[in-house]
Amino acid sequence: METQSLKEIAWEADYRSSSVKDNGEPVDILHDFYIPALERSVKYDRVAGYFRSTSLAAASQGFTSFLKNDGHMRLIVGADMALEDVAAILEGNSQRLSDKLMQELDDEDAWTDEVKNGVALLSEMVAKGRLEVKVGFRINSNTGKPLFLDDNEDGYVHEKWFIMTDAEGNSISCSGSLNESKTALTINAENIHVTCAWDGPKFQKTVETAKKDFEAFWANKNPHMKVYTLPEAVKKKLVRLKNLRNKPTEIDGTVINIKPKLSNEELLQFAVLKDAPKMANGIYVGMYSAPVEAWPHQEVVARRLVETFPYSYMMCDEVGLGKTIEAALAMRSLILSGRAKRVLVIAPAGLTEQWHRELADKALLPFARSWNHYGADAGIVSEWIYPYARDCKHDNLYAESLNVVSSGLAQRPERRPQLNAAGNFDIVLLDEAHYARRSNPAKGTSGMAQYNRLYKLLSENVRKHTKALWMATATPMQLDAVEAYDLLRLAGRSGPFMEDSSLCMGYFELLYNITKGEDLTQQQWSFMGQSFVQIEMLDHYLWDFLNATVIDGRNKNVLKDMPFKQPKRIDVKNLKKPLFSASPLARVMQRHTRSLLELYSAKGKLKSNLAKRKIRPIAAIKFTDEEADFYASLEEYCIELRNQMLRYNKEAKDALAFLLNFLQLRFASSLYAIQKTLERRLSKVRNTLLLGARTFETEDELREAIEALKDIKDDDGYDESDFSDITLDVLLKSRTKGDLEWEANKLEKMLGKLNNITGTPSKISRLLEEIEIRKDGERVKQLVIFTRFYDSLYSIRRYLSIKEPRLRVGVYSGSKVCYYDGEKGKDVETSRDHVKRLFRAGEIDILLCTDAAAEGLNLQSADFLINFDLGWNPMKIEQRIGRIDRIGQKFPKIEVLNMCYLDSAEEIVYGRLLRRLTEAN
Repeated sequence: METQSLKEIAWEADYRSSSVKDNGEPVDILHDFYIPALERSVKYDRVAGYFRSTSLAAASQGFTSFLKNDGHMRLIVGADMALEDVAAILEGNSQRLSDKLMQELDDEDAWTDEVKNGVALLSEMVAKGRLEVKVGFRINSNTGKPLFLDDNEDGYVHEKWFIMTDAEGNSISCSGSLNESKTALTINAENIHVTCAWDGPKFQKTVETAKKDFEAFWANKNPHMKVYTLPEAVKKKLVRLKNLRNKPTEIDGTVINIKPKLSNEELLQFAVLKDAPKMANGIYVGMYSAPVEAWPHQEVVARRLVETFPYSYMMCDEVGLGKTIEAALAMRSLILSGRAKRVLVIAPAGLTEQWHRELADKALLPFARSWNHYGADAGIVSEWIYPYARDCKHDNLYAESLNVVSSGLAQRPERRPQLNAAGNFDIVLLDEAHYARRSNPAKGTSGMAQYNRLYKLLSENVRKHTKALWMATATPMQLDAVEAYDLLRLAGRSGPFMEDSSLCMGYFELLYNITKGEDLTQQQWSFMGQSFVQIEMLDHYLWDFLNATVIDGRNKNVLKDMPFKQPKRIDVKNLKKPLFSASPLARVMQRHTRSLLELYSAKGKLKSNLAKRKIRPIAAIKFTDEEADFYASLEEYCIELRNQMLRYNKEAKDALAFLLNFLQLRFASSLYAIQKTLERRLSKVRNTLLLGARTFETEDELREAIEALKDIKDDDGYDESDFSDITLDVLLKSRTKGDLEWEANKLEKMLGKLNNITGTPSKISRLLEEIEIRKDGERVKQLVIFTRFYDSLYSIRRYLSIKEPRLRVGVYSGSKVCYYDGEKGKDVETSRDHVKRLFRAGEIDILLCTDAAAEGLNLQSADFLINFDLGWNPMKIEQRIGRIDRIGQKFPKIEVLNMCYLDSAEEIVYGRLLRRLTEAN
């Protein structure tokens, strides 16, 4: 292809983003300068700011044209590191250099579309061997000590500049304020000065000086900078990042189709690669050709999912260990090999976009995301983002072969017939599978299971229409072990155990007795032995696995004879591993813990950072006199209400327990939360006195109504505040006028006491103290604050805005998502995705979350999390902590602070809860 000349265009001396052209249009530096200049260039040398995503994206401007010319670029970037890191690198610590640069390329999910476009475009150049990158560190030219890049203590000023040269040898040099903001990439926010060598001797000398200076930089001969070649691991990471986009795309979204020049040999290679997954031994090609590299434990899980397909599994790695990647890699291998054609992902509504994006970015899979569109043209909308953006409408939620839908929408009664009519799936993945559960788990195996709608959807519909069911949850047990059994039952691979929960629990009781050295009867040993030897007939893959890993000469014959012969005491120690590995749960559950990853890390097999977790002592907040007086009134009210209720309505015992527990949770959360609850109850009591209120005839009706709210909360914004309203109704049944007047009077007095508390609540005061400690000038070192209730979140936000109006605060809840916009001077509502990106890009310092954010949200940029309240479920707390305690956490240590009131019932419960959490970790 004939290359054009730079001299063909009359370049402006300056291009400023704030300028206006003669025709009245604003200057567009990308299209007015970069694209036409690089379209005519074959060589491009650039000295940029820092090695970070935004700088790399900015450096990519015009590359779509440069690629067409087979141009070659050399790029020198600075490194934004702590001086102790720079010192270590200068002393020869090459691993430190690689690790720090890799961190700058982490968390691409948080990048804006513009940054993803630019980094992918630049990475395309690296992959094609047309871009070389070196990293420079600022040093004092006199002493050699490391300096920050912008430091000028020895008189040197680090500038950003570049040189472009065409095929005829014509060159231009440019300098100025290049578009390389640390936290954002604002298109066209740039001012550059252009010098053309052909404009005269003076200009030619300027350009030649720039060339000479660059060559000195590149050869590591500049006394003010120490330059290193880009580490191979970082280069490989950049090559993988080209898959962020499926075709070269400028930062503003401009796409220029570039027809690749392929040799016959390359065409043959691509043809083989296309068909390789379907060839002998090619089933794992999809997994290893993905743009993301699996961690060791993820590779184990993904390979097992592929190797044993169509087995069903519980995917139960601890929070933050990457279950999404495991599933995505396995899906990619199975889809490319043709073994799976129809795949359905069911996830909570707040996670469907994340799944959609991850499957596109990490596995290059063209999944649709389908949802219900309301209005005049109501129907199901299916949207694709890969390989290109498009959408269409359907009547059936399950019409698409590769599909992501919300669990709230899927479980609605009117959608279930659509699943039956849509045809069978090869794989159905349920994310956050612990939501498929019974509503009465506390009764364990002794109670009749009352399953919620999501569980019924799986057991009555999904299992009949899929080959494999993958259930992903870090917390398969929330309140009782029977919940894990319920998921095991759905997997359908545990033989007799899935028919009887007590049989399953009995196995684990006997296994526990064996590990404690207790004797078993002949009948009990026979039971254990029969369950083991049956595996050979029920599960050939597991049987081969057991023979390869835990069955050996010491236990093989003993295991074989165990159904008929009690083992000798000396042999029992060799039976523990095989009996555990063959347990009903081990057959279907894949689970990796942080302790295993710590072992990987110690052996150098885990490249990403694994932070140490520190749970600080409980921040027990002392009541003020006014708060203590109110708490005493609340306790008195609860006792008297219980007596009153059981006197008039003994059938309401369960509902009463629900309400009293709810009141405790609300008070333990915040004074504002309990205030709003008491106000709502007072309104109900008054309405009942005037008009009567809805009642439930049976407790089953009450449970059904509460369960209905829980089932749809993901899609319709309900939260636990709404559950109390239903409970209030049943507790107003059969009350006398005098009794209701008594309660109204009590509520009014308690609300009066709350209104008399004029100062900052003690719990809020302690929170503000913690935030003050983390202040750094006008900013605050990033932290995440969790609360169970939106009312408490609202109260925290209100006090923060009073104390520090310009704090960079974000809100992430089921009811509202917003962030503080400094230019507008107020909170601005936005999408969940946008708030996540802002936080991970460092634009938000404090993120306030309800439990709506406790699943599927990655916040590795923060090292501190505060639980403003805890609730009673330790698994919920673990979900919260998992938002920052994840592989790839940027800090070596993370801290967690839990808050509660001193001398309250909650302090006792929280103490027990945190002991359980400490033991678990």
